[in-house]
Amino acid sequence: MYEDGKGVKKDGKKAFEYYERAAKQGIAPYQCELGFKYLNGTGVEQDSDKAMKYFKLATDQGFDYAMLIQGELHMEGIGVPVDLDKSVKYLKQAARQGNEKAKEMLEYFGLYIDEEGKIKSLTDAKDKLAQAVDTIDISTITDPNMLDSLGVELSCLRSWIHLR
Repeated sequence: MYEDGKGVKKDGKKAFEYYERAAKQGIAPYQCELGFKYLNGTGVEQDSDKAMKYFKLATDQGFDYAMLIQGELHMEGIGVPVDLDKSVKYLKQAARQGNEKAKEMLEYFGLYIDEEGKIKSLTDAKDKLAQAVDTIDISTITDPNMLDSLGVELSCLRSWIHLR
């Protein structure tokens, strides 16, 4: 409201005070917002340590967006040193909460979440598929509905076999 001047006179200082109050009351989205303000130096002196403190407070409450942000910051080395282990840790936490962006980013590390919410390696999945394909004689598959019922397209299977 005060930050955008909607319905009131625009006042960045007052907006920051309200964000800070809400963050101190433990409201995770506002903790995250303060994290961005400190990270970028918006309306306050830039301070990476304070930024990470607020992102961590929101993460500790289970706020998946804060987990995603921490994963990105540790991946890119923004405000913190690059730490891919921490990045994966935070992205896993966010992905387990259903954060789609975190799931996409985990693919960068060759990971995915299975139906049960467990983190799995794409390499392991590809190896298992390769083992399964090795047992199939593609020339005997004449009914595409058989594969369709398994969620596999015949053209994809043929492409996979051809690439191997």
